[in-house]
Amino acid sequence: MSCHSNSKACVKDVVRAIIDAQDEVADRDCCSTGCDQSIAELLSPSGTNGNNATTIPFLLYCDCKPFIGTGLVRDNGTYDCIETPVFKACKFVEGSDTCVQLELLQPVYDASVSQNCVRKDGLCSLLEGVTDFYSTRVCITVDLNCFCAISCLDPIRPLSNLPVTRCSSMD
Repeated sequence: MSCHSNSKACVKDVVRAIIDAQDEVADRDCCSTGCDQSIAELLSPSGTNGNNATTIPFLLYCDCKPFIGTGLVRDNGTYDCIETPVFKACKFVEGSDTCVQLELLQPVYDASVSQNCVRKDGLCSLLEGVTDFYSTRVCITVDLNCFCAISCLDPIRPLSNLPVTRCSSMD
């Protein structure tokens, strides 16, 4: 689904009118989870940062679909592929205000959830049972102008020592 210039303004104007009307009758802050809350929590001395959080993991969307970052990590002479929709912002590319390096964060699943080597349909089913994220130290460079939405998760401290899991076949 693509946007047409006329519909963008129309939708934007209607959403602005809805927000203005809601602000007149209720509390202004309707989101308990989001990027503003995650940033405030990371910087708060009494919040999550008591757990030494260093990272706000996030997801990006383009054309109304989650963006899946792909990279390779070398292990004992062979390359293994990492695919994930969850990222850590590292730094802007020198001289650019739209190109940024993102680290791929690998989900860590609850022990009761068997996720290794299984592809599921849908982002929510892929991330169901995630308890933490590994730092992969694998980065990609993206142009932020290519994305239409961002969704932030609660601040974390990524785990180190990414375990490499090789799959004999993918379903």
